[in-house]
Amino acid sequence: MAPKSTEKNPPAGSKVMFIGVDLGTNHTAISTSDGKKNSIFSVVGTPKDAVASKFLKKEHLFGEEALTHRVALNLFKPIEDGVLKNQPEEIDAAKGLIEHVLNSVDGTRS
Repeated sequence: MAPKSTEKNPPAGSKVMFIGVDLGTNHTAISTSDGKKNSIFSVVGTPKDAVASKFLKKEHLFGEEALTHRVALNLFKPIEDGVLKNQPEEIDAAKGLIEHVLNSVDGTRS
């Protein structure tokens, strides 16, 4: 019987990259099996109003960039005492933060 193509058995010729993410209270860190690493503050910012949105030209800012523009942003720290906060906006912020760190090491799927 031939083995099924699963995550443990990738298709022939494909390269496997392992990714480790630490979503921490203070910093979020990522490391890949091909040596890429990044660490940012675990902060996500969204513009407070339309003026801030036009000025920033982004709907989400992460880490140091969010702290730099904190006056114009609603800030979210989705992890508290090592646990993900259970409010919808905090969960969305955590999802965005993970996506951002994945993009920072080219770890997204194509």
